[in-house]
Amino acid sequence: MPAADGTGTFSAYRLPRGRHGLAPELVAENQRWRILGGAAEALEGLGYARLTSSAIAHRAGVSTSTFYRHFDNVGDCLLAAYEMAMECILDVVADACDPDFDRPRRVRQAIAAALRFLATEPALARLLGTEAPAGVPEIAAARERLVDRLAVLLDDGGNGAERRRVAGALALVSDRIASAQPVEDRGFAAELAAVFA
Repeated sequence: MPAADGTGTFSAYRLPRGRHGLAPELVAENQRWRILGGAAEALEGLGYARLTSSAIAHRAGVSTSTFYRHFDNVGDCLLAAYEMAMECILDVVADACDPDFDRPRRVRQAIAAALRFLATEPALARLLGTEAPAGVPEIAAARERLVDRLAVLLDDGGNGAERRRVAGALALVSDRIASAQPVEDRGFAAELAAVFA
């Protein structure tokens, strides 16, 4: 969790100052990842209305000019951060979905793994759980892709009914995150599993 003084966890991955002998591509990749994480942390702390490129850059431990070398604007950065968080949750769920498990067990395993991840990554949970900002409609489209891909993981065919169940479960998770209730809770996991029954 970011500290109250505004320093974020992603700035801890800052490379040493000065000459370090790393290839420029590695430096750029490090900066990009820190900016994406910083965007999630800054969004969690400030909300979309107060989010600025300088706030994201500060949280990531980079300059504002470095931010603009990687992203055109805050919306572009938020979309990339959302897509990064989306890939993380998809990886977590995919790892939990053993193809040898029957569907109910696969769903329970996926829910438990996803809730564990969201509990340990509150900034990413907030990013995934919030409604798409009006200024970034591409996030709403990315969320639809997330629903589609989760439906395929949980029910091999990704049928329409499974898609509706996934969308319903994501809405419950979003409500829980918005109300600052803990996501990793047995009762809540059971509530989510009931959506897929």
